[in-house]
Amino acid sequence: MSAEAPTAEGVLGYLIRSIVENPDGSEEFADAWGYGGKTVEAEDGSKVTLMTDGTSVMEAEDGSWEIEIAPNGDQTVTSTLDDGTVQKNMPDGGVQRYNPTSGATTYTTADGGDYISRENPDGTRDESFIQEDGSKVTQMGDGSVIVENPDGS
Repeated sequence: MSAEAPTAEGVLGYLIRSIVENPDGSEEFADAWGYGGKTVEAEDGSKVTLMTDGTSVMEAEDGSWEIEIAPNGDQTVTSTLDDGTVQKNMPDGGVQRYNPTSGATTYTTADGGDYISRENPDGTRDESFIQEDGSKVTQMGDGSVIVENPDGS
């Protein structure tokens, strides 16, 4: 058992205060605010984590997919596509895709709205969205705005 590990980053990005490794191989964890859970690994290497707030997370042994079920029943399904893109299917019907090669994240809302963001090497973000007329508006990390019309102008 290791306790008081304030620098260990834990599940969902929370700071873990304690981790207990049980004889059956499961792990229990808690953070400074009392939020925690228990992770159990199946024979095939996949894992199930049950959180104290009622959230459950199932993940593949190789990290290729994850299903998170919120206490209200909403499901978020994350999968890694063949090209390395990480796709999240959101409970509201939206789809988020992160391309690790380009660093771009796209988000398509359930009603078809498209948003694109990319982190620049200097830490700023470029964010774009497609307007109803088909033009693309990009807010650059430096504050400038670029508009591309459907005709390319």
